[in-house]
Amino acid sequence: MTKKEIKNRVKELLASGVAKAEVFKQLQNQGVNDNKLAFFIAIYADPVRCSEHDGKVNTLVTLMFVLAFIGFLYGWMLGKEVGAPLLIAMIAGSIPLAFAFGFYRNAAGAYMTYIILQIAGISRNFREWSADFAAEPVVTGISIAVTAGLFFYVIYVQSKLFPDLVLFSPKKVKGQYVFTD
Repeated sequence: MTKKEIKNRVKELLASGVAKAEVFKQLQNQGVNDNKLAFFIAIYADPVRCSEHDGKVNTLVTLMFVLAFIGFLYGWMLGKEVGAPLLIAMIAGSIPLAFAFGFYRNAAGAYMTYIILQIAGISRNFREWSADFAAEPVVTGISIAVTAGLFFYVIYVQSKLFPDLVLFSPKKVKGQYVFTD
């Protein structure tokens, strides 16, 4: 079986109510390695779990819309300096909207991408915050709190929707893949 066929088969089996451990056993040695198979199982968005945590996801989507609005305004101000306010505002506002769409669709990739981008930007953010802290400590402190709070909230929501996923990889205990259901 190809990778795409296995991914589709995982979705079919899980949607029909087959336990995750049983899906893993059935599809093991069928064309992908165990890590990839466990990953496909771990990123499955269980409809029951998604409806249980719908409020958390809606809060996250709302926060992304607020960030999109702030990004649009900030992009507009930066764009005025270079002569392309609308273009830069649209780019700055569209990035949080893309995450909002991914979070709304319960796509594990959106959560993982957000976390990766935040981790990748930590050193740049700390340099900016340390330079700005002396001039505007309150605004910088709020910025740090909002960024850290949102980062940990995304990790929290991801852990609720995808309990078999540990940030970027399937959960393993003593060398064996473990699944919640």
